[in-house]
Amino acid sequence: MTKGTLRIICFSPTGGTEKVLRAAAAGLPFKPVFHDLCVAAPGHAIRLGLEDTALIGMPVFAGRLPPFAAEALSRFHGNNRPTVLMVVYGNREYEDALIELRDLAESRGFVPVA
Repeated sequence: MTKGTLRIICFSPTGGTEKVLRAAAAGLPFKPVFHDLCVAAPGHAIRLGLEDTALIGMPVFAGRLPPFAAEALSRFHGNNRPTVLMVVYGNREYEDALIELRDLAESRGFVPVA
């Protein structure tokens, strides 16, 4: 898996989650393309290509995903492409946020591999 584009799909209102995702992406052999869910235009659908891989990350608020972030992710379709999921939290348990993100990603056609 060294061809194609790494679609970094991120909700990071304070920049912390973005820093973590960019650091993780730096170690991967893909050309990165960053998608910021904080400023995403509504209605603009994005479908992953056949050689794309996704890295999706969101912060955890009170053990859950931010509702706006989950809604913004609905504009993306994973096209059955491999996806790495990350949740970022500070000073609190992430509880079921990673399970929520997995379920959401799978419902949008992503295939979580890590």
